[in-house]
Amino acid sequence: MALEGDPYMRVCGVVSAGSVEELAEAALKARAGIVELRIDRLRDPPPEEAAGDVGSLVGELRRRGKRVVVTLRDAREGGYYRGSQEEKARILLKIAEYGPDYLDVEVGSDSFDAVAPAALTTGVGLIASLHHFKGPLTTRQIVEVALWVDGYAERLEGSGLAVAKVVYSCSALADELHAMQAVALHPGSLISFAVGGGCILSRLAAPFLGAPFTYAHEHGGPTAPGQPSVEEVIELWRRLGLA
Repeated sequence: MALEGDPYMRVCGVVSAGSVEELAEAALKARAGIVELRIDRLRDPPPEEAAGDVGSLVGELRRRGKRVVVTLRDAREGGYYRGSQEEKARILLKIAEYGPDYLDVEVGSDSFDAVAPAALTTGVGLIASLHHFKGPLTTRQIVEVALWVDGYAERLEGSGLAVAKVVYSCSALADELHAMQAVALHPGSLISFAVGGGCILSRLAAPFLGAPFTYAHEHGGPTAPGQPSVEEVIELWRRLGLA
């Protein structure tokens, strides 16, 4: 079954850079319809000083018809941010004032408790993420995360959309099937795929099973093991007759 509409709208292109200028240049050239600004690599200036500039970039991307995800990924989940959770919450809430489509916040972190309610009740979407690099998760474990996120958003009665994102490490095709089964069982508000060990099928298949989109890199290189580029994803879909 081919994707309906523009396939680039079903890929979130990850953009990361060390400076705001480089981040902006790359983001404005992105082909993907959804752009993730990975601000945890920023050093010039660092994230706590760059919130206003990142917010302005969010506004410009949205004026150009892009959907925007802002992520300040913790080092413990594969990112570069090592500051305090309080500071992280302040940075993300400042950027939220500029109206990104989503803020990505790790489930179970102290920053989640501060950022998620504020985002969802003011209309900014939430990607509640879990990155598990100690081996595969089961279908049941992935769905349980998605159900918890759904329930959390419902209790807040906000206007923002909540999406669960569950990523885990794998070494064989059998490990990937858990993510694919979970997405098919919980379509619409769950993104899940396996990384590492040559695993790519669950990432490619996610939108066809019910995930709102999948992830690939635009600029700054892969941000997860085996992450393909946006163009590679689109080309693979086309060669398979899926786009």
